[in-house]
Amino acid sequence: MATPRTSRRMMAAALALSVAAYVIGIRQTEQSRWVAMPEQMRIALPAELQVFMALGDRYLAANMEFFRALVLSIDNIDPDSLKVLAEVQKGASRLNPAHEDNYYIAQAILPWMGFVEPTQFIQSRATDARPWDFLPGFFHAFNRYYFENRPQEASNILLGVAGRLPDNSGVLEIAAKWQEKGEDPQAALAVIRAMLKETRDRKLRTVLQTRIDRLEGVVALREAAARYEKRTGQPLKRLDELVASGEMRTLPLDPTGLGYVLNERGEPALYFPPKKRLGER
Repeated sequence: MATPRTSRRMMAAALALSVAAYVIGIRQTEQSRWVAMPEQMRIALPAELQVFMALGDRYLAANMEFFRALVLSIDNIDPDSLKVLAEVQKGASRLNPAHEDNYYIAQAILPWMGFVEPTQFIQSRATDARPWDFLPGFFHAFNRYYFENRPQEASNILLGVAGRLPDNSGVLEIAAKWQEKGEDPQAALAVIRAMLKETRDRKLRTVLQTRIDRLEGVVALREAAARYEKRTGQPLKRLDELVASGEMRTLPLDPTGLGYVLNERGEPALYFPPKKRLGER
């Protein structure tokens, strides 16, 4: 006769298999894109409830939260669902900060849509929970450098994880460069292109390529703005001046639909919509 503990393990295993079968079924149904689950993704469940639903197994709970995030479509995702996605991935990190897929998917999606804080929460915890893994520390440092424009702190984070690589000479060179520079779309492109080269997941590759296309638009705009200022002796005041002056035939299209703006330094930059608190309309 099975003991209560054995029964609980059997139930947990059955639940895990059910979730896995559900995800596999979804992927077989939708081959071209991730499946939207708008109603299921409207609520980010408290960690205590997630653990209870997983019969006390916090690692199974973390996997269940990650499955919820994975099956959410990011094709035309609405802002409310994106905010919930960020909370779901933070919840998975609280349950199991060492979850590799969670920190990698978070980096591929969240910061590029304006959700830097939850990404940094996930990367910071993954850095501590995975002392053998260089990547979460690198992502944490990169986000600090690129999105938060704090290159000195980014360099310090990078130096802190450089010892996880057998040959860290290249990392030390990057850290030195970050000591001197702030936001650099070329650096961002290098990171995303490296991620694209490493991943084999077709859907994730599509996401990363979108990020690359968007950043290449910024690079093209900045190069045109530099030519405009050199020729006219005046700083750029509006992006459409690049077309009116003949520097560009048309402005680049942002594949996410968010568009580009001039930042506080007068440089072309990515536009991020203002973030509202979770649940606000």
